Amino acid sequence: MAVTIKDVAKKANVSPATVSLVIHKHQRISSQTRSRVLKAIKELNYHPSRSARGLVSRQSGNIGFILRDDHFSRIEPFYTKIFLGTEFQARGDEYYILLTTVPADFKKGDQLPRFVLERNIEGVILAGKIPLTLIEALINSGIPLVFVDYYPPNGNYPVVMIDNIAGGIQATTHLIQCGHRRIAFIAGDIEHPSINERFQGYKMALEKARIDFENWIKLNQKVLFSLPSHFHRITNIQG
Repeated sequence: MAVTIKDVAKKANVSPATVSLVIHKHQRISSQTRSRVLKAIKELNYHPSRSARGLVSRQSGNIGFILRDDHFSRIEPFYTKIFLGTEFQARGDEYYILLTTVPADFKKGDQLPRFVLERNIEGVILAGKIPLTLIEALINSGIPLVFVDYYPPNGNYPVVMIDNIAGGIQATTHLIQCGHRRIAFIAGDIEHPSINERFQGYKMALEKARIDFENWIKLNQKVLFSLPSHFHRITNIQG
């Protein structure tokens, strides 16, 4: 049988209400009583239910995590690793991560993620390029937002990003220093700010090394090849 808050109260010789206050770190509990209750919790291996704690704290203990469908797949491990990192950190702080995906063509009037509609979250992490219509709907809901690897064109938000331009420069410069001159750039959605910034860094490194490029080959509306001018003879590449 699962240990209850009443079992803890009985062992610590306090009321269940006092146990609840200790769990929620209320300041009015003396240090002696707090120590006695925490000792009882440890000895009985008691784990308070999240729903019961939420009734007192008025917090869900959940954080939403939203990805586009095409960002969460076997061929796109980058965002999967970001999600796992989020989960590991949240676990240490006793939060749950609720993951959902949305279509890339999310339109105004489409149903919002369920945890948003139910207000069952403290905030939302949005990773990768998210449809602006969804961002606007989340802003209107008043839920705190944090963006990862994407900065919306309008507004001022907390954002976690890498220096993509510097990364593009560093990668291209490394190849140049290795003696390579025919250096191609392969990307997905060139309108994604992170990818576009890497592309800018790539071009900056080529320009600094006085390497010209002029041919772009677009494949399947998703992949962009930018090739140096003396590499343009490759025109039939299968995506």
